[in-house]
Amino acid sequence: MKKTFTIHKGKKSQVDDFIHARKRMLEELNQVQHRLEEVDEIHSVVYVNDSSATSVMATVDSLRCIPDPVVWICQATPYDRDFILMSNIVRHKVKAIVMCGKEAQDVKSALEGAVDSITSCENLASAVKVASEVALAGDVVLFSPTCAPGNQFTDVAERGDLFRTLVTELRNSNAK
Repeated sequence: MKKTFTIHKGKKSQVDDFIHARKRMLEELNQVQHRLEEVDEIHSVVYVNDSSATSVMATVDSLRCIPDPVVWICQATPYDRDFILMSNIVRHKVKAIVMCGKEAQDVKSALEGAVDSITSCENLASAVKVASEVALAGDVVLFSPTCAPGNQFTDVAERGDLFRTLVTELRNSNAK
């Protein structure tokens, strides 16, 4: 004689709750601002806001997520960071580094053999402009600072919002 089993109503509702919670979590992950947030695509170049990447390892994780060649905008600070930890992934993923800020020596000394081009800029506005000139169709411009906001910004949101604004301005200037 063949046995039949039924799912207890309580178990079925637990599964439904789990599926609903998982959907909600995925929606929330897709809405996260300042963490691998796709801002815009201009001339087949994707601009990604990763302002929440406040450490070298956070930027390494971000670079691992991007399959396309990267023009990386990082923020230079007077604080020592161990960029040598990321030299291998930079060598394989990054085609150019654009640094905003005056304290760029630690980045240059650790990564200058890993990429063809390292450029220093005074601020984020000029870094976005330089990155747009370096990037080719199919590239990703990744703003991933590897440091805390510092004195220039109150938090990562303000810094990320500025990047978003600069990309929007870049789109508007290219539309003319």
